[in-house]
Amino acid sequence: MQADVNKQRIAQAKIGREDRRVKLDMMHHFLIEQVAVYCDLKPKEVEEFIIDSAGHILLMDKFFEKKGSKCIVFVYQEADYPGIGKPIQY
Repeated sequence: MQADVNKQRIAQAKIGREDRRVKLDMMHHFLIEQVAVYCDLKPKEVEEFIIDSAGHILLMDKFFEKKGSKCIVFVYQEADYPGIGKPIQY
């Protein structure tokens, strides 16, 4: 029963991500490319972060509005994944 609920949630999340990906326009892609260059990432990696949440796209949309936000901040931090070459410390 719980497995079915989890599968439905995963499916809904994937649909939501793809719906948000479709909403990205030329301005979004330009900003994504600028962030990717600055953070030494691939644009696809930045895009995946952006589409994780509808809130991220809303923030970008407010930034693009004529009298919208005057700045937008992207935070990026490299991190090692637990379990890859390092023991987890508690």
